[in-house]
Amino acid sequence: MGRIGAIFFATVRELLSFFIVSLFVDNAQTLKRIETIAIAPFVEETTKGLFLLATISSRKFNNMTDGIIYGGAMV
Repeated sequence: MGRIGAIFFATVRELLSFFIVSLFVDNAQTLKRIETIAIAPFVEETTKGLFLLATISSRKFNNMTDGIIYGGAMV
């Protein structure tokens, strides 16, 4: 279930970030490069981190093995 939420929020954040950057950049090729190099990795990694923090705060996360499994699943 967390994957669906992560995909949804990552998509929304990426589209919003792309729209904001497109207001300042006119060249389509430069915009695509910025999206590939800066926007996509930042949005995806922060979204995964937020969902990992949400998992940690739940009561189902109670030992180091859970952390390794949940962290590995988010990669």
